[in-house]
Amino acid sequence: MSHRLLHLVICGAQGAGKGTQAKLLSSEFGLVHIEIGNRLREMAEEQSPIASRISESLRQGHLIPDDLATEIIELQLGGIPPNTGFILDGYPRTVEQAGQLHYMLRGFNRLQPKPVFIELDVPRGELTKRLLKRRQMEGRHDDIAPVIKRRHALYQEQTRPVLDAVKEWADVLTANGNQAPESVMKEIKAKLPHDK
Repeated sequence: MSHRLLHLVICGAQGAGKGTQAKLLSSEFGLVHIEIGNRLREMAEEQSPIASRISESLRQGHLIPDDLATEIIELQLGGIPPNTGFILDGYPRTVEQAGQLHYMLRGFNRLQPKPVFIELDVPRGELTKRLLKRRQMEGRHDDIAPVIKRRHALYQEQTRPVLDAVKEWADVLTANGNQAPESVMKEIKAKLPHDK
């Protein structure tokens, strides 16, 4: 593991391999992995007024409210030591959230080194195949064809525009996610900006 201060955001449609790459990169560079999806699934199981809203959003394949997603991320980012980098997985998912992230990172003095958004590019047919396989293996209730289709449309309409929205304050790179996980990570590492 080579410790290096990096501020990474992993992007891609569901099934692109974000979680896998986030784990590999966090292990490689000593980064804190902030994964909003698992936290939301935990919250959906809790006995709280917000739990049923979260549960319904996840089941329908909808995005959760921007303010809630931002609150979860802010709490987690705030707990990371200044000399430790991070990788965000599953946030931001809208242009509004991207603006809130920029504000947060500035407040936490995390705009240097410049954040890097990494998009994993995977053909739609392969994404669907992966998610249906995940349903068989993990029993995820939200991995069914109509929900997968809705989430893919949401990614194209609401999340992909984030990559253009952040270019003023972050670097953006694309990696071919349709290859073995180790090959994807190798490509990402080769494309990451080098220390000045």
